[in-house]
Amino acid sequence: MVRSLLTLCALTLCALGGALCLAGLTAPVAYAQGADQETIQRLRDEGVALSDRGKLLEARAKFKEALDLDGEHADTWFHYGQTFQRRGKLDEAIKHYSKAIFLLSGHHKAFHNRGVAYWYQGKLEDALADVDEAVRLKPKYYEAWNTRASLLTNLGRAEEAMEDAGTAIELVERNNDRRKKPRFYVAAYHTRAVAGIRIGELAQAKSDLKLATEKAPEQAAYQFRLAVTLFRLGEQKEAVASYDAALAITKDTVTASGKRPNPLSNYLRARCIAGRGQAKFFLGDVKGALADLEASKKFTPDHAYTPLWIHGLGGTATDLERLSKHAYTKEGDKWIQQILLLYTGKLSEAELLKLAESAEDDDSKAQRRLQAHCYLALLAERAKDLEKAKAHYEKVVAEKVLGYTEHWWAKLRLEALKGK
Repeated sequence: MVRSLLTLCALTLCALGGALCLAGLTAPVAYAQGADQETIQRLRDEGVALSDRGKLLEARAKFKEALDLDGEHADTWFHYGQTFQRRGKLDEAIKHYSKAIFLLSGHHKAFHNRGVAYWYQGKLEDALADVDEAVRLKPKYYEAWNTRASLLTNLGRAEEAMEDAGTAIELVERNNDRRKKPRFYVAAYHTRAVAGIRIGELAQAKSDLKLATEKAPEQAAYQFRLAVTLFRLGEQKEAVASYDAALAITKDTVTASGKRPNPLSNYLRARCIAGRGQAKFFLGDVKGALADLEASKKFTPDHAYTPLWIHGLGGTATDLERLSKHAYTKEGDKWIQQILLLYTGKLSEAELLKLAESAEDDDSKAQRRLQAHCYLALLAERAKDLEKAKAHYEKVVAEKVLGYTEHWWAKLRLEALKGK
């Protein structure tokens, strides 16, 4: 009787293992018998210490050794996944984070990091679902609030993003973690500022970025965003100074904070130099503006970040022809190419306005409509048809769309053309 019961139990366990395999899950594995838990903990601790020092391959080896001894520890899988994510191996990272979640469904950090990995893969909705779960599991997890704010900004939900970033800041302050976790604290101010810029909350964005640049002078991106905000507020001298400060941060910079500098990527460096050119133009330095715009192209030769309205007033037909020969790959770049065709006489006013309305979403349509009227106004200025130019600028101002450079530029040009 006892033997029969033992046989039945064995068959049941066998069937359960098979069912788990069929369901895509893994049945419990027989790891090293009587594994020394102190040894496993030591391996994990050593792995974390190596990871913190950037020695990811050595850290990964430690975590793998720990997993060979005990493969049912969720935290070890989580740390193991981090070593892949930080090397850009996102599929591997997602797989290991998923294992951590399978073993411990309440692992908020695994949900958060898997969400970030999905984000890097461009899967924004999947990313948001995971980060939502991280916030639900641990409402005081301010890093998740900040990550969700960035995701919401990218999804066009900037007002919600500002609220989430504000919550992240509040949580850090409430927990008195400003000194313990300064990076997250400052990052949340930057995140709120980026969302604010999107919806025209420029005064708030300026205040947030001032704090961010003071607390983290090694972050060139923060200086860049501050420059963009100052530019949109019409504070051009200050904008040029901030653009200069962002460009001055290189890998060899010795920062006031003593922290390792984080310079701009080539993409942001190109935008930074072009942005400085815009500010110089508004300060009356057309020659300096055009020089910056030309210099910006060497960092991203296959894309155009040149504000063509500067060429519209200060550039020559040759400048425009040369720009039109750029290799355009992005949808936005194709739109720029159409504007170049307008300037070189190969596209009519009606065709440009029709193209503006063909954008996929209302936000893009509004922005392109503003751009189209600005470029048409500048074309009219070149032809000395000031009444037509003013009419186009007035259409831009009438839209009352905040947060776009074109809106501010149109008001500035209308003021300059008064009485002419």
